[in-house]
Amino acid sequence: MKAIVVKPFPGVPDGEIHAKDFNVKDLVEGKLASVALAQGWAVPEGTELPDDLDDLRGKANETLADIEQTIEDARIKALADIELINTSINEAQTSANTKIADINKTVDDARKQADSDLEAIRKEVDTVRTDADTERTVIAKEISDTREQANKDLAVIADEVEKAKKSGKDK
Repeated sequence: MKAIVVKPFPGVPDGEIHAKDFNVKDLVEGKLASVALAQGWAVPEGTELPDDLDDLRGKANETLADIEQTIEDARIKALADIELINTSINEAQTSANTKIADINKTVDDARKQADSDLEAIRKEVDTVRTDADTERTVIAKEISDTREQANKDLAVIADEVEKAKKSGKDK
């Protein structure tokens, strides 16, 4: 690869030491030509050079300025896009936090209601147990009283039977 220098540069641009610095319209080859082309110090061999390289440099500077402006515009747009994305993320996070808070409140309210309902059920169960215990005590007393009365009645009947047996023997 060969290139023609359009901007002077020192003799060490590719890391190798060259005996001289390079001036406008010098011909460079190989790795040095690649470096000079990449840096904008040279143009490929065969490129028609204007008599006035300042005109070429002016066009190059205009092109460079256009590129820099395009890059700056892209950077500004990217920053605006990033800001928009960050705003969207923040809004989504805020919305999510609100929904989570609403869900947590609903869960807490349901938990409180369930606790209240459970406490009411426990009280009702305790009341029913107390009533059942009272009823069982009343029934047990009635059974005991009935047994006692039945035993008394049996004793009276047994006495009458004994009396009847005695009076039947005496006749």
